Amino acid sequence: MSKLISRNDPCPCGSGKKYKHCCINAPSSKQKRMSKLALFVAALSVPVGATVGFLRDDLEGGVMSGLITLVVGFGVQIFRNPPPSRGRGGADRIGFGV
Repeated sequence: MSKLISRNDPCPCGSGKKYKHCCINAPSSKQKRMSKLALFVAALSVPVGATVGFLRDDLEGGVMSGLITLVVGFGVQIFRNPPPSRGRGGADRIGFGV
């Protein structure tokens, strides 16, 4: 059973810094695998679309379907793993007159 690390504990990487100042935003192995999968899908989407289009005698339609697959794949990746907050000055901290 793994111990949960709080923000103020020493970082498990051994740097001597607090976890919140060192590795708190480091990508996990699952995030790395998902990024590699997204790159793999991106690398294959246009050539596979072009091949399908060539076999159906509609090269333009095949390339367009490959590009749509590429855009949808990256859209899913971005919405599943949004970029981290930038901290105090980020847009998520707007006070709206408060």
